[in-house]
Amino acid sequence: MRRIAQILVTLILLSVNVAMAKQEGSDPRPLWRSAEGAAVLPSLAVSSLPIGGLARSIFVGWIVLYGAFQKKLLPKAMSRRAAKLFFWPMLPVTYLHRRNALWTRVDDSVLVGVAPVAFSVTPANLKRMGVKGVVNLCDEFMGPTRSYAQLQMQELRLPVVDHFEPSVADLQKAVDFIERVTKDGSAVYVHCKAGHGRSAAVVFAWLTIKHPEKTPKEIQALLSSKRKVRKKTPHAEKYTPFS
Repeated sequence: MRRIAQILVTLILLSVNVAMAKQEGSDPRPLWRSAEGAAVLPSLAVSSLPIGGLARSIFVGWIVLYGAFQKKLLPKAMSRRAAKLFFWPMLPVTYLHRRNALWTRVDDSVLVGVAPVAFSVTPANLKRMGVKGVVNLCDEFMGPTRSYAQLQMQELRLPVVDHFEPSVADLQKAVDFIERVTKDGSAVYVHCKAGHGRSAAVVFAWLTIKHPEKTPKEIQALLSSKRKVRKKTPHAEKYTPFS
């Protein structure tokens, strides 16, 4: 399946018409749950629209690429390009999905949430909440660096490709940064795009330092009680150096 996805996406990126056909040996799960389904179902609807072949192929190609990206079927280099391509077009969807929890206060020192570009998570609003430092885990988004500079806020950018985990070295840098910035009682905002994957890994590492008496399972439960995050991220064994 991974090889098929890579071939399809390569064709898309080269702007070649994508010919949709029945695939033998397809995923036995319901069509809409598979990466192939993400391409086939929209293509069936689009095929009846009065649009040209190129426009139709671009639309179908977009769906194929996004489906493969979300299903983690792409190699890292291709995922990196896809994450940058989809960041701004899909950010409103992320904000809508997280509308009741754009950010979450984990403790007195750390907040975690979505990419800070609008509503309650603009740099100015973060500053009003006592945030003086930001940990940015997005490879696909540099962050509002000019606003940070104007507000005298520090940003630590640790670019991690979406759907991949931060390295132990990156987690150590993030924890060190949080400890340094929060010494005077200030807070740090940790974010990726949606605030539930890459940023959750950093918060997990931070909570491990703050609560050395807790097991990784207990740390995960504590974090999940604060915010809806990926249950399989992070893998506990990666963070034993912080215990």
